[in-house]
Amino acid sequence: MGRRTNRDWQRQLEMLLREAAQTAKGLSGRGCWPTEWRSAMPDVVRDRNEAYGYVSASYKPAPPTAQQIDRFDEIANAVSSCGDLTDTRRNLIWDRAHGVPVKISARRLGVSRYTLWREYNKALASFGAHLIACNISNKATVQHRRVSAA
Repeated sequence: MGRRTNRDWQRQLEMLLREAAQTAKGLSGRGCWPTEWRSAMPDVVRDRNEAYGYVSASYKPAPPTAQQIDRFDEIANAVSSCGDLTDTRRNLIWDRAHGVPVKISARRLGVSRYTLWREYNKALASFGAHLIACNISNKATVQHRRVSAA
């Protein structure tokens, strides 16, 4: 109905990137266990703080569906093929998608949080323009809406 604002578009991009990051977490795994078991088992206790319950155990996400893997491939290829993104901005996009706090990312890059937010907004803008140019955004958002509505 109404016109999409820049903030709506940014939220939609962040949602797609966050879903791609969750899919990547569900795909990765180590060891010799089958994927179904690996995602259901808690992490191995390596620290006494975890063993005695001082720190809560983290569980791996469920294995992703085929549609999620397809969307992940599209988004990951789009991020890597975007010529406007430097390696720093690419890493910044994935850091934010994985939920790394801004303070930690800023320390890692050696800049202030405000500079980091400016760089992140510039990175999202150039990534959004790349998605529009490649006509990937319409397919990915339509598929995302179908899955989230089900």
